[in-house]
Amino acid sequence: MKGHKSKEIDIKNFVLKEREKYKNRNNLELAFYGGTFFNLPEKRLKHYKDIIIELKENGLIKNARISTTPDSINEKVLKMFRGVIDRIEVGIQSLDDFVLKILKRGYTKKDVLNTIMLLKKFDFEIGFQIMLGLPFESKGSFINTIQEVLYMKPDFARLYPLFVIKNTPLSIYYRLGFFKPIEMEELLWRGMYAVIKFEKAGIKIIKIGLNEFVDDEDLDFIHRHNDLKGLIMTNIYRKLISNYVNKNEIKREIKIVCNRKDIQYLIGVNKQNINYFKEKGILIRIEMGEIEKNHISINGDILNIFNLLV
Repeated sequence: MKGHKSKEIDIKNFVLKEREKYKNRNNLELAFYGGTFFNLPEKRLKHYKDIIIELKENGLIKNARISTTPDSINEKVLKMFRGVIDRIEVGIQSLDDFVLKILKRGYTKKDVLNTIMLLKKFDFEIGFQIMLGLPFESKGSFINTIQEVLYMKPDFARLYPLFVIKNTPLSIYYRLGFFKPIEMEELLWRGMYAVIKFEKAGIKIIKIGLNEFVDDEDLDFIHRHNDLKGLIMTNIYRKLISNYVNKNEIKREIKIVCNRKDIQYLIGVNKQNINYFKEKGILIRIEMGEIEKNHISINGDILNIFNLLV
């Protein structure tokens, strides 16, 4: 169930109205996004807690989730919302202490680790929000962040491209030229790296991109694309196929069998992969078959994305 932009709404009426848009009304989730939920005044938190409990007891929602920052999480709020909120998305963005300090995030890598241990103690489902292309973050720094995330083992993750909101400290850095956003090619590489590592570790990626949360008129910069996930997955499968073609010295044609969920990425956004290999004189024939997601069969050889070196 999508969120709402206004600062204050009648949540119960909002849920009742939104329920009419969904066929499966027994599996709906209410999500609070757009801020640090646990930093709200205690009175407001208790108000939301009562509403969520009422909505669940009346069968209007099944689950509730919130997004917040590591520094806002403590035992008091977790005890308050234990059994009320099901999933907590933690906006860690990076686990590089230098990056976190210069961007004034208000927490360190150690703080994040302590927060995750606390969340696991209270049995919340945990999600990480990670940003691709943070200012002052090198490729090596990003790789280390992903490795640290794998160690912490969240249940799921979201990947966002960098966006710079107008009239913020980051906007000032950007306008004064203190940092330059990474190129789209590098953004896609980081997305590819994260996807491959998370998929291999069994960490579900529930979203790549930011289209529903921000408006262009509020921004100084964003790597905007209508299908960022599609671009990342297109590049992953192009690399996988290219490695096979080069290793086996394929010159004319290959047959690829894939899972139905992967076929769009094999073809590529705007048929990028089909056209890429066509320009090299190689015809790709694709068909769906009984094969695992993230796996393909090329001329009978089974390949997967997990060990791909991007």
